[in-house]
Amino acid sequence: MVTFSEAVTGFEASDIAVTNGSVSTVSGSGAAYVAQIMATGNGNTTVSVPAAAATDSAGNSSTASNMVTIQNATVEKTQKAIAQFVQSRATQLVSSQPNLSRFLS
Repeated sequence: MVTFSEAVTGFEASDIAVTNGSVSTVSGSGAAYVAQIMATGNGNTTVSVPAAAATDSAGNSSTASNMVTIQNATVEKTQKAIAQFVQSRATQLVSSQPNLSRFLS
């Protein structure tokens, strides 16, 4: 959510600075906008709105926003889930087929 202190014009997706991600959509009007951010890799994604991204009715440019960091733990969680599944499956296989255990060492 991007909220300005008053209604602005000229704010669009290209006005949002994103590291390790991209802006897929921006909707809204006046002082309230919603941006959908898509992470593009491992690690955290940072988002900010630089100064002069929008203009108020008096022609004043907006000030820069603070930087927001979105922690991306999806890859780590997925790797852990896969490892747990593989370990569980291997344990089940060995318990149902005890002769296979000699091949696992």
